[in-house]
Amino acid sequence: MDNPIKRFIADKSFTALVLGLILLLTIAYANHFSNSFHFDDFHLIVNNAAIREIQPLDFLTDPYTLSSLNTNQSYRPLTTLENALDYTLGNGLNVNIYRVHIFIVYLGTCLLLFVMVKRLLARWYPSKDIKYYALVCMALYGLCQANAEILNYITQRAEITATFFVLSGFVVFIQSNIWRRTGLYLLFPLLGFLSNETALVFAPLLFVYILLFEKEVYLLRIFQKKELLKTRDAFLVCLPAFLITLGYLIFYSQIAPDAFHFENSARYEHWITQPYLALQYIMAYFWPFGSLLEIDSKSFKTFFDSRIILGFSIISGILFLAFKASKRKETRLLSFGLLWFFISLLPLSMLPNIGTVNYSRPLLPYIGLTIAIISGFGFFIKKYLLQRPRATGLYRITAILLLIFLSFQVYGIRKRNQIWRNELSLWHEMAQKNSKNGNTLMNYGIALMNSRDYENAEKYLEKALAIIPNHPHIHSNLGIVKNVLGDSHGAEEEFKKGISLSPNNYNSLFTYGKYLLANSRYAEAQEQLAKSHELAPTFYPSIELLMEVLHRMENWEALSALCEKLIIERGENKLTSKYLNICNEKKSLLDVLREELDNSPSALNHYRLGKEYYSQNRFAQALYHSQRAVELQKDFSEAFNLLGLSLLKMGNCKNGKVAFKKALEIQPNLREAKRNLLLAMSKEKFFSYTESPPEYLLVLNQGDME
Repeated sequence: MDNPIKRFIADKSFTALVLGLILLLTIAYANHFSNSFHFDDFHLIVNNAAIREIQPLDFLTDPYTLSSLNTNQSYRPLTTLENALDYTLGNGLNVNIYRVHIFIVYLGTCLLLFVMVKRLLARWYPSKDIKYYALVCMALYGLCQANAEILNYITQRAEITATFFVLSGFVVFIQSNIWRRTGLYLLFPLLGFLSNETALVFAPLLFVYILLFEKEVYLLRIFQKKELLKTRDAFLVCLPAFLITLGYLIFYSQIAPDAFHFENSARYEHWITQPYLALQYIMAYFWPFGSLLEIDSKSFKTFFDSRIILGFSIISGILFLAFKASKRKETRLLSFGLLWFFISLLPLSMLPNIGTVNYSRPLLPYIGLTIAIISGFGFFIKKYLLQRPRATGLYRITAILLLIFLSFQVYGIRKRNQIWRNELSLWHEMAQKNSKNGNTLMNYGIALMNSRDYENAEKYLEKALAIIPNHPHIHSNLGIVKNVLGDSHGAEEEFKKGISLSPNNYNSLFTYGKYLLANSRYAEAQEQLAKSHELAPTFYPSIELLMEVLHRMENWEALSALCEKLIIERGENKLTSKYLNICNEKKSLLDVLREELDNSPSALNHYRLGKEYYSQNRFAQALYHSQRAVELQKDFSEAFNLLGLSLLKMGNCKNGKVAFKKALEIQPNLREAKRNLLLAMSKEKFFSYTESPPEYLLVLNQGDME
């Protein structure tokens, strides 16, 4: 019996080419594996309590496990399962595990494309060169710069997994009569449905395949009787795929939350924008002109916009070419590829809950575009160039040009990976390209805030507010910035403004609750955090803070009730077990922190205990534990800041000033240390020790203190 694996290994030169391409793909993405979480990753993964444990049944039955953000809910249980699996394998939020998993699936998708194209060519265009055509398809698709945006954005793993299963369904349908006859090939698109809505195009894609290759329908004459009969027969072949898609859509409409609501005018604007966006996707395949995450997400308002006319005109021409190419056997693969591209865009273009502009999701459509490019180029060479003298050197020239192009793609991918390194690098690039996009400016401001560059963060958030003045997240984040900059009154005004604009925004309530907790306004903090938790039950930070507030208040009854409620909803975990134990033994926060320090005498635990002592005005103990923290971790800037504050409170301004300077030496943007240093300098002339403090309080060497 013919064994394709043995045959593949026996062809050593071709095996080397395949392995070389896999190596090239790995080199292209080698610098992306440690890139941080971004944008929607935070509510889908970082802050999502539902993925802390692997619960397949819950993921299948509860659509609210996908995200901690209610407004972004959808039904994608397989994606949630993947996120939970990676969380478990990484023992927490280990971004490397997520990225390695996604890259492996992407590599598998590229290999499936190779197999599918090779099978298509072997069945309908047999020749000795088919494996090389398939390999070039794999290379162009795998090293497409635009796909780097998707691999770097963990949230888009759903697109990659859905594409993987769509291709798997095609491969087994084309290759195996048993899978086709029994309908087992439908297992793969069904898994794709559970990953992302884009997999719903499997049935239409299969229908086009049957039309073009098995029934040989000429699409420009599809309404003639002969062609209509062929079309009917093709539809009957694909009927099981359409039925399972329809059944899933009915199920999806019942179980999926209504996260997005579009007015009729918004639908109209959404649809008339799509042809121009399709044109942009095609352009981005060859040369990405910016980040695909968010270029300009505004829909067109009128059909008579010149860009709409341009989009409709060019896309209509390409569709006509696709229909025309269905006439001849030599060009049907070109027709199939172009139609695959446009059909795969339908979920992005037609389904309102997918969003108007989606530059981050052309992964499945690009498979069709790749097939169209390779088949069209191959047809052009055979028909017009190989007939000329000295045409034998054409393949060599083509190979050299292809290598040069792929080298540029590898370089471009690595550069894009660098841009996606962290939130600051990503949104800086975005802000440079989209200086009038309010959402982009907001996200860059938030990235600056998280890197402690509060002055510039305030500047960009104010710019964003001038463009979109009623955005609750901008006000909430401005509140955080103003609070750090010392404007407590202005901060509270911003927090309240954000909540007034969107009373049911869990994030605004959480941010204000966190501010209230930091200012020891526990009853108010409890109210805000309880509302946040009610609106977003799987938002992990609000659960933790609410428990901390109840613990600080020593409200054992409310804390116990919350733990029991969470156990009923999600099952027992480390957090609920910890707080149930605290409730049973009525341990104060100080007792818990001492216990954690005894169990694990780390720098962080010393710092946390010292911080709690400081909040209780027990400055000698705060000083002791902050010193232990900096001894264990020499670069712990926050601990040095706490050390300085403790010294300052005890009147030792000189040594406090040195501690603040050390904190700033480690972390120059630590705003609290800057403010405290100025305070120490202003007080130094008024305060001094009247007697020597106990030896354990002068914990730094005299030389270090100077």
